[in-house]
Amino acid sequence: CIMDQENSKEFIKGSEGDKYNFYSKATDLDRVVSGLRATKQELTNMDVIFKTTHARLIDYAHDWEKAKEDLEQLQVIENMGVEIQKYKCMLFWIDVKNKEEV
Repeated sequence: CIMDQENSKEFIKGSEGDKYNFYSKATDLDRVVSGLRATKQELTNMDVIFKTTHARLIDYAHDWEKAKEDLEQLQVIENMGVEIQKYKCMLFWIDVKNKEEV
């Protein structure tokens, strides 16, 4: 906005609202305020997304810990199966030995 002699006269004679409008136009204040409002809305949206994602991550962490516990229990059971097989083999050979001795 250029302040020529004619605009200068109108500015001096103008009302407070006209002066503010001129100042706003000269400084591009409306665009800046609009940009700040848009940025604030984007930050609000990102905050909501962050909180939602954070809550889901906490749920995933609990699920992960539960899965680890379940895996450990399954590994114990699997080891028991291996031990059972080992004892079955031992019993088989004990039985074979006993039958040979008879």
